[in-house]
Amino acid sequence: MILAIVVFILILGVLVFVHEFGHFILAKKLGVKVEEFGIGFPPTIWKRKIGETIYSINIIPLGGFTKLYGEEGKKHLKDPKSFVSKAPSKRAIIVLGGVAMNFLLAVIIFYFLLGSSGFQSQLPLIFDYRFPVGSQQNFSTVLAVAENSPAQIAGLEAEDIVARGNGTEFKNSTQVIKFIDKNRGEEIVLTIKKLSTNQIKEIKVIPRLNPPEGQGAIGIALRDVAQ
Repeated sequence: MILAIVVFILILGVLVFVHEFGHFILAKKLGVKVEEFGIGFPPTIWKRKIGETIYSINIIPLGGFTKLYGEEGKKHLKDPKSFVSKAPSKRAIIVLGGVAMNFLLAVIIFYFLLGSSGFQSQLPLIFDYRFPVGSQQNFSTVLAVAENSPAQIAGLEAEDIVARGNGTEFKNSTQVIKFIDKNRGEEIVLTIKKLSTNQIKEIKVIPRLNPPEGQGAIGIALRDVAQ
């Protein structure tokens, strides 16, 4: 429980810092004085003034703030360093800077995670769909294996890819099911690819003529996956 709270605070801290930094850096770039850049909410446990800005760390770690000079009213309208003196377009840029930085962070994290897997991702398909970006390969994976079924005896496991049957390549679960049903009572050779190790092997199995109620001919449930 304590670890979960610590992780939550750390993640929230990163998100808040990036968000507030977006306001901060754009305000600086557009000539608005930043009076204080704070992480957390007061009371303050540490602060230091560098240039015209106070940087602070506060005791309540559930947010943060960027205090801009002249954002509270029109009394600083003639001061060129005030927020209120800037054109509406510039004020909008500063306000939206936090959201933009969070979006950029999400993009960086997404591509980092995607890059760590060789820029490949596997997604279950509810219906036949072609993703508009990148190359796509569809295949059928084993979702579950019934106990004491021909598939379990042959060594099929959940997450195995059913690539081919008797040398014929499968593109979806429908093709696998039709092939198995067509060969009930006859020995078939399934080419299986282990999703975790990419190991390829062939197994022999005989689809049952009369499987138990609720089970298929070899006792597997399938789902389509796109890579």
